[in-house]
This record gives sequence, structure tokens and C-alpha cells, in this order.
Amino acid sequence: MSRSWLWIGFASCLFCLGYWACIIGELPRENLRCFQGGCLPGYRCDFGTQKCVLDNGEGTGNVDGPKGEGTTPEEGGSTGPETPQDTVVQDTPTDGGGGKDDAPKDDPPVDQPPATQCPFRTAAKAELCPIPQGDTNSCEQLGKTFSLASEELPETLADATAVSNGEDWNLRFASNPNVFIHLIGGQVAGKASNKVYYTKVNGSNGALTAWKATEALKDARYKASGFLIGGYLYVLGGLTDGDKPVESVERAKINADGTLEAFETIGTWAGASAFAGYAYKYGYFYRVGGQDDQGKLVTKAERVLLLPDGKTLGTSESLPDLPEGRTGPLLSTTHNLYLLGPNGSRKTLVARIQSDGTVEGWCQNTDLPAEAKSFTAVADARRLLLVGVQKSNDQLEQNIFLAPLFSTIDPLGNPYGGGVDNWRCTRSDNNLNAKLITPRHRTAVAVAFNFVYAIGGVDSGGKPLKSVELAPLAYREAGCDVDRDLIPNNFDFCPNTYATDNKNSDQPEKVKRPGSDGYIESFGPGDACESQNMLLVPAGEFTRGADQSSDEPIKKIGLSGFYIDKTEVTNKDYAECVTQGKCTAPAKTTSATRAKYYDDAQFANFPVVNITWEQAKTYCEFRGKRLPTEAEWEKAARGLQRNVYPWGDAQPTCDEAQSKDCTEKDTLEVGKRPKGDSPFGVSDMAGNVREWVADFYKSDYYKDSPITDPKGPGQGTEHVVRGGSFLSGPTALRASARDKLKPTDSADDVGFRCAQSLFLPVSSN
Repeated sequence: MSRSWLWIGFASCLFCLGYWACIIGELPRENLRCFQGGCLPGYRCDFGTQKCVLDNGEGTGNVDGPKGEGTTPEEGGSTGPETPQDTVVQDTPTDGGGGKDDAPKDDPPVDQPPATQCPFRTAAKAELCPIPQGDTNSCEQLGKTFSLASEELPETLADATAVSNGEDWNLRFASNPNVFIHLIGGQVAGKASNKVYYTKVNGSNGALTAWKATEALKDARYKASGFLIGGYLYVLGGLTDGDKPVESVERAKINADGTLEAFETIGTWAGASAFAGYAYKYGYFYRVGGQDDQGKLVTKAERVLLLPDGKTLGTSESLPDLPEGRTGPLLSTTHNLYLLGPNGSRKTLVARIQSDGTVEGWCQNTDLPAEAKSFTAVADARRLLLVGVQKSNDQLEQNIFLAPLFSTIDPLGNPYGGGVDNWRCTRSDNNLNAKLITPRHRTAVAVAFNFVYAIGGVDSGGKPLKSVELAPLAYREAGCDVDRDLIPNNFDFCPNTYATDNKNSDQPEKVKRPGSDGYIESFGPGDACESQNMLLVPAGEFTRGADQSSDEPIKKIGLSGFYIDKTEVTNKDYAECVTQGKCTAPAKTTSATRAKYYDDAQFANFPVVNITWEQAKTYCEFRGKRLPTEAEWEKAARGLQRNVYPWGDAQPTCDEAQSKDCTEKDTLEVGKRPKGDSPFGVSDMAGNVREWVADFYKSDYYKDSPITDPKGPGQGTEHVVRGGSFLSGPTALRASARDKLKPTDSADDVGFRCAQSLFLPVSSN
């Protein structure tokens, strides 16, 4: 059963006495409520009743959505971990060029099915503005009054884009982090700008340093989208003079002092529509909606892969069409995309990102505030914010609007949450009076530390502004349920280091979903933020095997996205689990040439060895992770180009791998051979130690294995180990080479690393 079908099943089950009566795997095939046309093969969606009916030849069954859904592409990822930057900043198209009102016409969509009932919880009321005096939940309100930042912009600037690394929750606990806001492009005197400015943020009070210019864009643009990925600033979309869409994609490396290295154009994403929304999530860029050159609203949605080198784009692929043409900001947070543009409808459109990187379809959710004609939108910490709102009468709104997303474990809707709660503005008693000092629109917005910033823009008289305003965000303060998982805890913000007493995870081991027929397995007892210290391997196809051995025939495999440890598990890391009584000590504390190893501080960052398969599995579960599957391990090791070795096809030397030909006849500190890193940035996947993976070994498994997410034989007497070790020669170091051991075996050259799924599994146990 496909994961997309699981979602359809969840969305389709009706409540019975407050509980879901359906059991996974035993769902009826007919009369299910269909989600954007999603039905099992042999059935189709009757859009009149919004239910799945037997296909009598009038339509075709569809598991993943209506026409336009793409298949899983060959996919890669950035060379470093994804920055937890949920924010996409983009203004809606009103007043796009030089201050004129050029909002697109609200044209009706053509040949589009109606939006079905949304499986995500929808707010009973669209907005609570002003917030009633009896509402004392300050964590879901907007903080205190805006204040004027001491540092103005060097020039008046409208329609710019702001991004900040200060949204990284790790920085909440950092002592002296370098947090910057970068301001990209915009309009100066009605003309598109290619300038980029930056400022440093003081974490205690939000103060800014003087804005400075850094490297300029290659293509001038305004209303663009910016993303921080793997230490680079990426700029997509936007408009040039005359509201012409920009199709080039640029990136620049960010230096430690906030300056940028020169921008480079990494590709062209053809077919851009004006005022389209852009987002980045799990290795893909997403582009949705917009307006064509005849002024008609666009229903198209698509994605493009950022390849592992971080400077190449894959092939653009179609996603399910929108139920109606729309323009406006596209925001991403958790596993969802939110299209907020009011042009076309005031309904928020929501799409769940699936484990294969596609989206399962779009549905209509909570209305936008009635006053919002145009605005800049930002997503942060499972909240959506609208700043710089222009009303329907063209007057400017001083309020900013905030909508929390419903809880991750939502008893009144989809069990993964995702729906948009009431939009909130200002407390009527003015205790939390977050109003802009100067009403403005076409402003840039950034979140850094616990503050939100409104930067530049245009005032009510059409005058461009230099001023910058900031206000604290109450929901980011300690004690608030920042990630909205129903477990308030100040460790919703991820600390920089893993606490050995395991206190920095607010996730329980198992979370009950409505009813008594199952549960959602959460991250386990480990750190809920561990993925921030791992590397992303996005979903998609790769070719495994090499035909150099009878047990590794070549076969194309599709995998869901996952995270993997950059390095092998170290003695220090493993010892934390032993200290807490969750793991047992290695069979031997020595190594191949060292009489003292595991418990010797000088080898703390060396790979733990003499570990059985069960010990490795137990440790990964302690960290809230799991052992990688054999297919996942190979994709992380060789990338998408069928590399013979992680670094390419060149024969190994001791610059790339710790092997039998090197001087040291033992393990090496992890990560000390960076020239041997895989395309995804994973270290030591050839040499140093062999690594346990999850699968049982079977010599002919590849021949008949599933082509999507293979997990190995259901049983066996041996488990697979991969990667070769300091005892191995070139043949065993190949990324496709397979080895095996009994699960009770341990050795001086056997260790492991862990993986983690992007999406929590659903179990009916």
C-alpha cells in the first residue's frame, strides 16, 4: 500500500462517536471521500459526491491526485544539511511595478475539479481581530509594540526580499552566534535593483548594525524568493522591469562575516509565471500559480530538484494542478505547502508534501483575513504571519496577522495537523499591541532570534521608506509550545548540543492518535532535533548495483527522502547511551592495534567498533533514529551518477579512504578524509569501518526486490554490512559492494551510522 494511499485513507475515514472507525489495510475501496481525485486503481473520483466510485470507463483510478501529478524523479540534495529555514518571503502582486495597481484579474479556472473537503482541520472562524480580552494565551499572540530600529536602510527600497539565518532554532541557545539579515533586490525609484544588503542582529534586544552592501545579483529583480541552503543564499523568481518574470536561479556563498561571495547562475527554471509562489523543502524547489502574459491566473504547480552538488537543477516536473488559478506567497513548514495569495480566492490552499517529494493534492482551508488585499507573508515555527497588509479599500493596515497551524497530533482532523487556525491580530486591551508604527506595504519581512522585522516598503502616501521596525514574537519565548505538538517545553528550540540526560527532546516515545486502533510513532526517546545534525538525502531514483558481482545486479530504485549521519557513530556518542543504561558496552574495549580504545578519551571521536547488529539498532533507536536500509546507504554513498566510489570513479588513495594500503593499520578519527566524502557530503563511506545496515542479506534479493523503498528480505541468518574498512582493498571499498555478518558477530573493523525518516511512520499495532 502506497504512503499516499495511507493519507487518503486517513482523510477519508469518518468519525464514529468521536473516533476513527477505519483500520489501516482494511479500508473499503468504494464510497471513500476522495481527496483531489485520489482513489485506488479501478475507481475514480465522483466530484459531485466527492466519493470514490467504481470506474465504468468514464474515468481512471488515481492514487496520487488529479491530472498533472508528477512521478518520482531522479533526485539528489544539497551537500550539507538543510537549514531549518521555513520562511519564504514574497509580496502579493498589488502595486508590483513602480507603485501602480497591477493586481491580476480574478479569472475563473478552466476545467478544474472543485476543491474537495480538506482533511486538515479548518478554523471555525476565519479571524479573531481584535482578539477578545478573555483570550490570555499570549503564546499565540503577537508580542509587544513595534519599535523603530536605529539603523535605516542606505536607500529607500520596496518589494525587496529578506532572509535570515536567525530563524535556525539552534541559535536560540548559542552564546555569540553570527546572525544576519540579507536584503535582496527590490525596487528603487520604480526600477528593479540587483543590490544585496546585510546587517548583523543582536540576539538579546534585536538591535541591528549598519546595513552594508555586498555582492550584487546577476539579474536585477523584485518580489523574489530567497532560501538559505547548505551555507549558500539561493535567489529564485521575482520580476524585472515591466513585471516580466525572471527565470534564472542564482546562488552565493555566505561568509562568516555576513558578506557574500560572487553570485553564480546555477540554471534556468523555464516557464515562470509572474507573481508565482516559490518554496524550498526536502531538496526540491516548488513553484505554484502566478499570472500568464495575458493576465490570466495560472493553475500550474511544479517542482525542480536541487542536485547534490548544490549548483545544478534537475528537470522541472508537474505536480497536481491548483483547484483554481492563484497568485501570491507560497510558504512551507513541517510537511506542508501553503498558498496564501488572495487573488482567485480568500481560501488558503494547503498541500501535503509526500515522502517521495510530490504533493498529494491541494485543498481549501481557513480564509485569509477579510481586509487582506495584498501583503508580505512569512512562515516561522508552525505559524504564518502577514505583514504590510493593504486593505481592500487600498488603505494600509497597522496590524500584523498571525495564524498558528493546528497541532501535529490533531484530534479533530488529519493526525499530522497542518490546518490553519484562526488569524489573530491585536488584543483589544492593548496589552499585546503589535501594530506597525508606520503603516506600510511592499515591505520585506524577516524573523531573527525572537523578533520579526518589517524592512522598507511604501507608506500610505506611496512614499518609499528607509525605516526598519521590529517587535518580539511571544510564541518564541521559553515555555511556549513552539512546535505545536501539544507538549509545551522550552526545548522546542533545539540546543546546539545533545544533552546526555536526554532532556532536550519534548517528544514522547509514542503518541496516541484518536481511537484505540493504533498510534503514531514519534521520534522515540532521542533528540527530536537530531535531524539538524544529519545530512539530507532527498527522495527520488538512483541506480544501485554494478554487475561486478552476482549479488549486485544493476537496478533503478526509488527511495523516500531521509536523513543520514554525516559520520560513523563515535566512541563518545555510543558511551552516552551506555551511561544511561540504554545500551550495552562493546564486546571489547580494544581496537586492532590499541590496547585501550573505547574508554580512552584520545579516541573519543573515533568510530565505535566491536558492536553487534542488535547493539547498533538499539543505539539508533535511543537517538530517535534507525539503521539505514541497504538501498539508502548505497544512495547516500554514491549519489545519482552511479559513482564507483563515494568521490567518483578514480581508484582510492589514502587521501580519500582509510584502507589496507594506508600507514595506519587501524581506525581513523571520523571525517578526516573529506576528499572522500560522498556527493551528499557523507564521510567515510569507503574505508575506516564496515557499517551495519538494517537489511537481512540474500544473494539474489536485488533481482525481485521492490523498486520503491526496498527494505531487504523478511528474514535471514545474516545482516548486510557495507563500505569496507581499514582492512579492505579497492574492490571492497566500492559503493555498491555487499558484505555480510551474523547479527551476533562483532569485529575490530565493524561500526555503523544511523538514519532517520523525513516522515513519521503510521502503525496499526
